[in-house]
Amino acid sequence: MGVRLVATANLAHVVTLRKNRAFRESYGRAWLVTADGAPIFVYARLLGLPIPERVTGVDLVDTLADRLSPERHRLFFLTSTSQVAECIEAKFVDRGFRCDQIACAVPPLGFELSSAEADALAESVKRHKPTHLIIGIGAPQGQTWLDRCGGDLGDVYALCIGAAIEFHLELKRRAPLWLSRLGLEWLWRVAMEPKRLAGRYFLTSWGFVPAVIADLVTRGERASL
Repeated sequence: MGVRLVATANLAHVVTLRKNRAFRESYGRAWLVTADGAPIFVYARLLGLPIPERVTGVDLVDTLADRLSPERHRLFFLTSTSQVAECIEAKFVDRGFRCDQIACAVPPLGFELSSAEADALAESVKRHKPTHLIIGIGAPQGQTWLDRCGGDLGDVYALCIGAAIEFHLELKRRAPLWLSRLGLEWLWRVAMEPKRLAGRYFLTSWGFVPAVIADLVTRGERASL
């Protein structure tokens, strides 16, 4: 089986895919890609693609957490802070997991660019032999590291879910349900973290528009052949 990458496509990912070759290649080798962002889901449905529902990173981790059991699974988490690592360890110990069944790492900024740090992290994961590798750090860092160093990790499901772990742990507040149903969680997130996310949603995410145009042009060219 090897590594089975599950990626959750959002607007920031689409923008990054157009300019980051390593990230694009990792997506090309993904086992499963969900439509996380509402605009992506709507666009896919307009194209007639067989995507039955929108599945966010939070949806994935919430569902997965309920199905993991200490009798069958070993877990490795990449987290953004030591606080997140401590909380996730405590949560699964409370659910019956032994401490040796759970491992966490907090990679330093830019770790994916350092061969020594990237390889050391891969070796730690390999020694732990997880059934599930939960990558709760930002894109494209976690996903490109996995694509580069994941060849020797064995059979593992790898979920790249960003900040979804923090929402799952309730370290961050998720948007009200009515906003989620309207696909407007991004407004809530900007309100909660304006310094960190305003630029992403009000500036960077506009790169989705030329991405859609380029995709439509490519589809038209293929249809005319």
